[in-house]
Amino acid sequence: MSTPLEPRAGARPRVLLVAEAVTLSHVVRPDFFARGLHASGYDVVLACDSRYDHLFEPRPFPVMRLRSSIASPSDPSAARSGVSPLFDHATLERYLREDERLIRAVLPDVVVGDMRHSLPLAARKQGIRSISILDAAFSPFAAIGLEVSPPPYLPPVGAGLGAAIYNAIQPLGHLIHTLPTNELMQAHGQDVRYRTVQEVFAAGDYVVHPDFPELVPMKERRSSHRFVGPVRWSAKANLPFWWDSLPRDRPVVFLNISSSSPSGLPGLVLRALASMPVTVVAIADPRRVVHAAGPNAFLAETLPGEVAAARADLTISNGGNTSAQQSLAVGTPVLALPTYPEQLMFSRCLEGAGAGLRIVPGDQTEAAIAAAVAKMLANASYATAARRFAEEAERLDAQVLFNAVVGEALADQGQRWRHARF
Repeated sequence: MSTPLEPRAGARPRVLLVAEAVTLSHVVRPDFFARGLHASGYDVVLACDSRYDHLFEPRPFPVMRLRSSIASPSDPSAARSGVSPLFDHATLERYLREDERLIRAVLPDVVVGDMRHSLPLAARKQGIRSISILDAAFSPFAAIGLEVSPPPYLPPVGAGLGAAIYNAIQPLGHLIHTLPTNELMQAHGQDVRYRTVQEVFAAGDYVVHPDFPELVPMKERRSSHRFVGPVRWSAKANLPFWWDSLPRDRPVVFLNISSSSPSGLPGLVLRALASMPVTVVAIADPRRVVHAAGPNAFLAETLPGEVAAARADLTISNGGNTSAQQSLAVGTPVLALPTYPEQLMFSRCLEGAGAGLRIVPGDQTEAAIAAAVAKMLANASYATAARRFAEEAERLDAQVLFNAVVGEALADQGQRWRHARF
């Protein structure tokens, strides 16, 4: 249920955070930053869908429910291959109308969006500043190219070659993905034209990267684009009854595959690990994967992720920003099984930093997973690299650094809205 919105409290600045719940991460991050703002005395309102509420502690600030929020890509195979935009023009128009209603109802001084592509335009029309939360790997200034899975219509030439073929026609892919947003801008009298999908994601006046600054190489630094460090979040969950009885004579592998990944992936991993000399701690629905779980597997529908990662010697995830950095923050290396572009790109950075390995779509087999797990557990360099990030995590406070960006946006509020030129 939505929390009633109270009248403006004195001179406290009000911040509206809008979370597009296409995946859990896009709700985790605005919620995390909203809590930091609230604790620092800001007047905070969070707008999001309710589908992930059971994973969060009670919110001490008002929550407004979005009427328009997609649950997942309408065509997952197309979305992960980059052959169709996640939001079409009609969807963006509907989002824009709702964003404008929210702004009129909340009267914020600054708005913050995560995956809400219509929000910067809504803020611009209302004359207020906007902040976009964006994975650094997806920044227009990241020193890595856009990477996608091979489209399903390509012949079976292998994941690497298939991706290379498709990446060669990136200009067409950018046109496909930027067209709906450019149509939206044109329909509302704006002269901004986005050239790449990364520019669409980075449309706010300020862009906040919830990443370790040293993890994602950048070809250029902009003062309006800030690294704030990893979001250290865990789901609201109790440790299961079997937690204290986990064997201590074998390495622990934490399986944390999100719901946005292919449904058969957790079972594939459990089968790959079933005969290995490891203990598997898995976030998975036991009813769906019990057939694949070996005697070495302990299953729970939810777990406090950072606690589980800290107990583990290795985490297996989809390679997404939030789940992977959760493990790095406690010094645990990551084996990534990516599907979507942002996972592919972030996991490439993870591998480049020496704190993990990845297996790309098309190569994700039981044998490949077992071999990668064995390699990472036998080679101490992965854990050593992960521990360096854990040391950095102790120096970074993402909420404090995010609050500083909000403060700058408020100070900048008196100036005319200006769009970042790429």
